[in-house]
Amino acid sequence: MAVFKQGAPLKATGDAEIDSLIPVTRTVTKTLVPGDDERIQVDPTAATVVLTLPDAASNAGVSFFIKRIANGGNCVDLEAAGSDKIDDTSNGYKLSLINEFIGVYSDGTTTWRIFAKDIFSICTMTATAASFVVTTSPVKLTAWDAVVFDTPDKLVGNFSTDVINILEFQGPVADGYNVNVTLGFEYTNNNTVTAQLFINGALTGIPVSVNAQGTGKPVSISINQQVAVSSTTTLELHVSAENGGTIDDINALMQIQRIGR
Repeated sequence: MAVFKQGAPLKATGDAEIDSLIPVTRTVTKTLVPGDDERIQVDPTAATVVLTLPDAASNAGVSFFIKRIANGGNCVDLEAAGSDKIDDTSNGYKLSLINEFIGVYSDGTTTWRIFAKDIFSICTMTATAASFVVTTSPVKLTAWDAVVFDTPDKLVGNFSTDVINILEFQGPVADGYNVNVTLGFEYTNNNTVTAQLFINGALTGIPVSVNAQGTGKPVSISINQQVAVSSTTTLELHVSAENGGTIDDINALMQIQRIGR
């Protein structure tokens, strides 16, 4: 029986070999090769790097660990080949920020199972405006004027079109997203203002209303909802008011963050 002592060096004897634990750096698109790419660090500074997993059925028990080691606008994409999946999705996974990582192993059939991951995506936009015209029906808030933070190739704010673009839909739909909105404003006393989220132009979740208090008495609406998407889409905030007109002294924030890392 072999006995391993803590702190003692691990050596191979005879024809046995020990795989190196030193990761290999990759900078270009490729299909991952067992034995060559099982532990890699990826630098996408020059261009987007697409990593394709080999056939799962032919590589039972094989594992790959991929970590992004540089920031920048290019992405690191991990994709399954053919009809294979990564866990329950055929959409692949994106590493958009430095130090994100993912580890997968083949179950010997058609699936690469995730055993470790730290993948982050968030987008925050803000709006300030003296006034905004509303009607009795929901209209898209078009006062957004700054993107505080977004995640390339995943969640991208666009205040010129007043939407947050959801470009990823990786992983199980159940992961979903948390959306937080705060809308501060003034409006005619004792009249109701309603805010609601729209995904791809359609109402999602529950509208939230507040009774306004008049000029010089700001009120706010807060929305905290979970949403799920199954394709690339957009997130918008729509507003309506009981008697139309304008809401004034607007200060708003809209943030979306992926659930589960």
